[in-house]
Amino acid sequence: MCNLIISGIRVFVGSFLLLLTTLAQAYQIDASKLEKYLDEVNSEGFIALVAQGDKVIFSKAYGMADKEKGIKNTLNTKFQIGSITKQFTAMGIMILKERKLINLQDPLSKLMDNIPEIWETITIHQLLTHTSGLMHSWQLPNFLEKGASPKALDEVLNYFKDQPLIAKPGEKFHYSGLGYFLLAKVIEIKSSKTWSDFIQTEIFDKLGMTNSGAGKDNAHVNDLAKGYTKTNGELSEVPYFYMPVLRGGGDMYSTAKDLLKWDNALRDKKLISEESYQLIYTPEKNNYGYGWTINKHHGKERIAHGGGVPGFNTYNARYPEIDLVVIAFTNVVGPEGYGLRLRRFTNFVLQQLDN
Repeated sequence: MCNLIISGIRVFVGSFLLLLTTLAQAYQIDASKLEKYLDEVNSEGFIALVAQGDKVIFSKAYGMADKEKGIKNTLNTKFQIGSITKQFTAMGIMILKERKLINLQDPLSKLMDNIPEIWETITIHQLLTHTSGLMHSWQLPNFLEKGASPKALDEVLNYFKDQPLIAKPGEKFHYSGLGYFLLAKVIEIKSSKTWSDFIQTEIFDKLGMTNSGAGKDNAHVNDLAKGYTKTNGELSEVPYFYMPVLRGGGDMYSTAKDLLKWDNALRDKKLISEESYQLIYTPEKNNYGYGWTINKHHGKERIAHGGGVPGFNTYNARYPEIDLVVIAFTNVVGPEGYGLRLRRFTNFVLQQLDN
């Protein structure tokens, strides 16, 4: 009995010390240093939010949401979040799995009619992990032009039906937006709802994400930032693109505050079971799980994904060991490369924990 009591005391003391260490790490992130960093670098069109536990450590908006109208970005400004959308499509698939409407090893031939023979053996699991062998949507010649006018999901899928596979299903990792378009179609077939309606009712509404949405033309979304490119110091608004062309893979808009609600729901294991969360966060080829990349960053487990659509780059990173979330958006895409400013900011945040 005495040994059991001593053992219990040791466990309690160990847990308490771990809690103190985590809290100490939280206070190592100095909001003034983050603000100083963003004031000194190119933070044009930048939204940043850093939270640990239930506390927002830093949040600030920079630049213009609409240059022509003189509207500034705020923390309530909606941004196109690009491939961060894939996290939500993956969650939708797991919801259907838990309702026993699909099996992750189901081949597309069991779920869809009138698909190419080379798609028939591709499984839900392979679509989720980018091991389907399908090409990336943006590799299709003139894909950008396809978004110049409204398109239904079936119409978008038809563009790819005569395209060859990049590899045999399951053979290797090849990032594919097309794979997530197909997952959106699976959700529509099995839920009898549009993909956007399913995500709205099963995720956004349940989590109180009132400033997030999908399946809408940009012109019909209030408080949505415009996307810009910057060349030789000059800002140019990107041409019109019908975002629902990217259903399932890149169609969503959201705010930094709403994404924090999402990240907190994932931390608290809402919506689905612990078993399903373990499947989502099990890395396959290239450290990719179901809608997330899972790897180490500054020695800490990172669960993250970026997004990029015309005029927007976004990044959502979670560090579960220290309950840290870093969210960064920009609506000014410059020559420095895809999401580089967002990742540099994230690196700076983590450096504060290293010091």
